[in-house]
Amino acid sequence: MKNILLLGGNGFIGKNLLNLMDSHDLENNFGIYMTSSTSESLCMDNLEKYKIFNFQLSEVDKIKNIISENKISIILHLVSSLIPSSDKNDYEQDLKNVVLPSLNLFSYAADNEIKIIFISSGGTVYKDSNFPHKEDDALEAISYYGKSKIILENNLRQLKEEKNLRYLILRPSNVYGNGWNANSSQGLIPNVINNIINKEPITIWGNGLIKRDYLFVDDLSNAIVSFLESDDLDGVFNVGSSFIYTVLDVIKKIEKKLNVPTKKIFYDSRDVDVSCNILDITKIKEAIDFQPRNLDLGLDRIIDNINYQNE
Repeated sequence: MKNILLLGGNGFIGKNLLNLMDSHDLENNFGIYMTSSTSESLCMDNLEKYKIFNFQLSEVDKIKNIISENKISIILHLVSSLIPSSDKNDYEQDLKNVVLPSLNLFSYAADNEIKIIFISSGGTVYKDSNFPHKEDDALEAISYYGKSKIILENNLRQLKEEKNLRYLILRPSNVYGNGWNANSSQGLIPNVINNIINKEPITIWGNGLIKRDYLFVDDLSNAIVSFLESDDLDGVFNVGSSFIYTVLDVIKKIEKKLNVPTKKIFYDSRDVDVSCNILDITKIKEAIDFQPRNLDLGLDRIIDNINYQNE
């Protein structure tokens, strides 16, 4: 049995991943340990299956003790304190509370032959381009969020060269799905849905024509599980859907599904938004069974969940 430590299991991706693992009874194959800043937001029926430690990532020595005492063989890094619109002050705090502790843990993992699976960002580490990005494309972030991810990616590559660290970097596109924090300012899809429900106008930065690849969180979770089960796979993989939509396309789809028109307010475009981001997912499809759903199917899952909760 492999013992896995999830760093940041109470976040959006972490909660969805744990729910998927629970539904597949994967605890028979994995010992699951996790750190979380709080367990209050972990709305799961079977938390007793997991060992939860309420530590901040900055508590590095305590996390090292968890790793040592529980013979952790894989660390899954899901922690980030930033969003794409974060400013310099947020970035400086992230360097202190996330980046530096992560670098410390990565080095510890390399010294102890522990594999790192790092969830990076395919939506923010590449430069603006109308062509699909391959994993070996140059990294050129224009947001502090992307810059933070690149620092951690580069450190993993350096530790591979110096200490033969085994690592897997997954670069997901724009992830959406159930369980998103309704109070978060991140994510076009949850914000559009929340604003429609609350009868508030939709904020659009720029002309609404920026293009994105939208990835349903269950598809990302399935990919993570596949890589956990195929421990021989290392390297860098884009994780996207290959279905590209503009902001206005997305809003139109949600309006139609909810049968509610929206009021839109347009603001000047932001410096942190590339006009087009597309991921080439050839590599991941060759490595694992990866069949991402299109946006319509993903939106239907979210809306069905909303209707179920309102019944």
